[in-house]
Amino acid sequence: MSSPDLPDQFYEEAPCGLLVTDGSGLIRQANATFLRWFGYQPCDLVGRRNFQELLSVGGRIFYQTHIGPLLELQGSVAEVKLDIKHRDGKTLPILVNILDRASAQGKIRQIAVFIAEDRVKYERELVRARERAEELLDQLQQARVLAEDRALFAEQMVAIVSHDLRNPLMAVLLGIDAVERETVTPRQERLLTQMGTAGRRASRLINDLLDFTQARVGQGIRVHLVPIDIHACACDALKELRLTLPERELVHIESGPGPQLADADRIVQFIGNLVGNANAYGDPTSPITVSSIGGNGAFEICVHNLGSPIPTHLLDKIFEPMTRGEQASEGIGLGLFIVSQIVDAHGGRMEVQSTAAEGTSFRGYFAPSANVASGTSNAIIEAK
Repeated sequence: MSSPDLPDQFYEEAPCGLLVTDGSGLIRQANATFLRWFGYQPCDLVGRRNFQELLSVGGRIFYQTHIGPLLELQGSVAEVKLDIKHRDGKTLPILVNILDRASAQGKIRQIAVFIAEDRVKYERELVRARERAEELLDQLQQARVLAEDRALFAEQMVAIVSHDLRNPLMAVLLGIDAVERETVTPRQERLLTQMGTAGRRASRLINDLLDFTQARVGQGIRVHLVPIDIHACACDALKELRLTLPERELVHIESGPGPQLADADRIVQFIGNLVGNANAYGDPTSPITVSSIGGNGAFEICVHNLGSPIPTHLLDKIFEPMTRGEQASEGIGLGLFIVSQIVDAHGGRMEVQSTAAEGTSFRGYFAPSANVASGTSNAIIEAK
């Protein structure tokens, strides 16, 4: 059942402050909600104060320069943020909606006021959160730049130190070779053999570090592509490896045309790294098989061994630097990375298959003619 006082009650107890002013802004009505929120009595405002007088200094300026002209132009504004003064002097943030209407007494202005303290707090929190996020992002960027600088410096230092170690190490190895030609006792011969083995291993590590640095810091491993016979190259590589691995059976299988375009030294290095890997992880009682397969402008080299398969979780990252098998006892995990870089420099790709039944096969597909045609910068052609 309706009540004649209900509209007045809705107006007075509305969930927002309601004001009515004349065209100049003089307050003609103020509901109970507005009076309660801001600590005024009707006699403080009605017929005595303009709405603009209740605003902060900044709010008055904004009202005069922006809100007033907009009201004259379009007759209304919505969700305008202002600051209003409480009777006790404190300032409160508000949102206002203003609508101009025509009446028998002239233009009147209806104003709805909402306290916006929670909204302002939320906005401030958003601003602070964004500032913190920007600070963290800036710190992260600085940390990343610093880490990249440190990594680059470390790689450059590795390259410098490795390069400087090559000459004295070569002198040591040459000295060992010279002494071995002399008459020595069996004990001295054993010591010289051990020293030579250690020196050659150190030399391989230095070469791996230099290749790694060149691949990471420079433009990739450089290759000198010249006409070679890949079958003869693989055969020569295995002859050298039999001297260092006399206990292992190394088998060479060749098929297809031998003449190809490649870097002979890099092919020997490719085979040496893969045979060394097979020797470290494969079944020591079974042979290591190296297959050189010639094609039309491209060729393959495959190194196969029997033994425990490569763990599945290592297969996807087997060619990444510093990746070593779970049974590794020596090396720094660069051999397979360099292998992949050598194949890449020849315009090819690497594949690996490893099962308990069929063993492990590392297969390099070399396509140097495609590499040259595409203008790869790390390939240099030398004419004989």
